[in-house]
Amino acid sequence: MLRLLFAAVVFLVAACSGSPPPTSVPLEPPEPALIAAPERAQPPREPTPAPVVEESETVEIGPEISDDPPPPEDPILERRAALEALYATPRHRPAELDGPARPCRIAPGDYACRVSEGYKLRDCVVERLPSGHVMLEVMKGNLLELRGVLYDDGPVVRFEGWPTAARPFKCFHCQERCFLDPSACHCTPAQIERTASCLGQPVHAVLKGRGRTWNGVVIWRDYYDAAVHAGIPPRNVVFEDGLDRFKVLLKLRRKAQSPAARQAGATPPLFDPESPALP
Repeated sequence: MLRLLFAAVVFLVAACSGSPPPTSVPLEPPEPALIAAPERAQPPREPTPAPVVEESETVEIGPEISDDPPPPEDPILERRAALEALYATPRHRPAELDGPARPCRIAPGDYACRVSEGYKLRDCVVERLPSGHVMLEVMKGNLLELRGVLYDDGPVVRFEGWPTAARPFKCFHCQERCFLDPSACHCTPAQIERTASCLGQPVHAVLKGRGRTWNGVVIWRDYYDAAVHAGIPPRNVVFEDGLDRFKVLLKLRRKAQSPAARQAGATPPLFDPESPALP
């Protein structure tokens, strides 16, 4: 409608002015359609090369060193470890046990024994091992707790053994509590090598007698004379108590039964199968 009105106005103006009217009225060109421009093709990208890592030497990093002082060690734990090592001192092993068994006149059986005249009769056992060696064990309750081998030596019977107690008679200068904490008592442990020598000493004895009763003497070195080697007593040694020796008495209570009698249950066995092992 606006276009027709516009054409009429133009025609009237042309008629008044004497100009020939236009044969046609140009119309406004249509608005061009919005056409999206095509995207430009992107050139192919070259692959990005991987970063080059240079090889380097491996450096070992040690533990971090602290400037703080190390924590103090517990002295009681150190002393306890030293005491346990002392208790574990190897005991003497008689050379007789490594050779063939030698004859012994003392019969295996259950004995009453006494070490030192100041003590009462206590238990002792004499047994024959499968190897043929005859062993004497002086049980707990005696002045000395011992175990060793018996064998004939002419008119006497000899004993060679070792102490079996954890703290044998006079092998320690102080009680255990003083060893762990010297400030707890007035005794100060000293010269530990003397205690070790006392624990590891060979114990020798000489016995004389016949039948059911045997007398003798045992040589014993304590803490104060442990560094002095007493040696093996002679056959004619005097049977008496002294600074380094004690009188010994053995009295047979009951002879050992034969293996057949023990298996038949005639009497209870004399010996504990869990007897102390040889050193």
